[in-house]
Amino acid sequence: MPCDDANAVTNATEYFVDRFGEGVYSRRTAFLTEGREIRYRDYCAGVDAAAHRLLESGVKRDDRVALMIDDSPEFAYFFFALLKIGAIAVPINVFSRSEHLAFYLSDCRASRLVVERAHTETVISALSSRKEALENIIWVDGDLPVDNDQIPVETALVGPDADAFWLYTSGTTGRPKAVIHRHASTILCARNYAKFILQATQQDVFFSTSKLSFAYGLGNSLLFPLYVGATAILRPGQATPDGVFDYIQHYKPTLFFSVPAVYGHMLKIMEDKKIRFNGVRMCISAGESLPVGIFNAWKQSTGHKIYDGIGSTEALHIFCSNRPGKCKPGTSGKAVAGYQLKIVNESGVCVLPGEAGNLQVKGETIAKGYWNRYTHTRSTFQGEWLSTGDIFRMDEDGYYVFLGRQGDTFKVSGLWVSATEIEHCLLSIEYVVEAAVVAGTGHDGLTVPIAHVVLNEASSLRQDGSLRSRIMETLRSRLSRYKVPERIYLVESLPRTATGKIDRARLRMTESNEPGMLAYG
Repeated sequence: MPCDDANAVTNATEYFVDRFGEGVYSRRTAFLTEGREIRYRDYCAGVDAAAHRLLESGVKRDDRVALMIDDSPEFAYFFFALLKIGAIAVPINVFSRSEHLAFYLSDCRASRLVVERAHTETVISALSSRKEALENIIWVDGDLPVDNDQIPVETALVGPDADAFWLYTSGTTGRPKAVIHRHASTILCARNYAKFILQATQQDVFFSTSKLSFAYGLGNSLLFPLYVGATAILRPGQATPDGVFDYIQHYKPTLFFSVPAVYGHMLKIMEDKKIRFNGVRMCISAGESLPVGIFNAWKQSTGHKIYDGIGSTEALHIFCSNRPGKCKPGTSGKAVAGYQLKIVNESGVCVLPGEAGNLQVKGETIAKGYWNRYTHTRSTFQGEWLSTGDIFRMDEDGYYVFLGRQGDTFKVSGLWVSATEIEHCLLSIEYVVEAAVVAGTGHDGLTVPIAHVVLNEASSLRQDGSLRSRIMETLRSRLSRYKVPERIYLVESLPRTATGKIDRARLRMTESNEPGMLAYG
């Protein structure tokens, strides 16, 4: 039964683990992955086995333990085992480079690192410049041995407001920050989105291309399916279009979660793959604003709408979303139940509908703050409200329209320009598959829009002398003059962060010095 009073729980695992050990749920399938089917009773036993191992390794209550495990049942075992014994889980992206891993371990002051053997080289390199001994490593070798007859580990009574896990931000605005989430937030987050937006049931099968080490993936593949007693498909490795299609065909999910970039890449090869989405009832997108072109192309190819929304690591998941019966392409939808939204100007005053401003959100899943980042915590967590740093406006129908991050909206000739608006215009051009716009310096030294574009079959189009005029003609017909980019660079790909978001900081730094770029203007 769904938990109606999350703030009364003494440990999140009471809801996400302990209730599944016996009864009808115990025989249902919890996870499907790489030829393995894990039933709920085996999942519960796996959590206990992981908890025993952690305790035997010296992990204590309130210890912070880094978790570097790819999407698999073992991630779920150790994640909830840490919460069960009162420790704090700190998931780490399995694709992190050694210098990033070294930063995470040092920043969160992890007492232990739970890691797969596949990452041995990265771990050794990360620790080579530090004093940590390998005794602090808990190695995970493939499937964790599970014994259904083992003595269960006692669940620590920590309380709803105790730290449960820390999630690192993607670092698009600087050094990654550890976001502190409490036990109660896990249940509240699942209730708000899985129940009210997805209307999920135990018959659903969840599949997400985003990793469990990120807030979006953690909700999609762990918190939401476990909240309703459903099944999650866990796919290790990179989310390549071919691999995703294979999993969809084989495991037949009912709920599919991804990001705009992956949807775009899937569309490029969809005709050749002849993929059927008959079993899927909802496709969800987050992470970045979903271009209308991708929405329309996906609907035409699959028959399904993509329900776009916006969330953040600080809010734990999506707090504003489109939904069945209320889906408007080009918008992020409306507030999810359990959240309040407002758009404010630089003085903190709410703006009128149609006016742009900073989006703020209020809700019980908002994080406690950033670890060891006093200034950032004060500026982002403002009383009960979270300042997202995203620029939005509310349209005439009450839907929220994303205009860009605070650094992605800029003034040209004294007028505000939205990078997102220009990008969507570029993406409406048939042979443009990706686009990113940043503020640059014009020939006169003033701020101008600069576009970076990835073309379909770029090698042949680069030789087309009419390319500049065709792109500019489209932009000038749809945009005000001051919004038209002064320069357009053709690139093989756009730089992205670990979460798949466009790394605009790198674009600004390398605007005119990337080898292989072709500029017009």
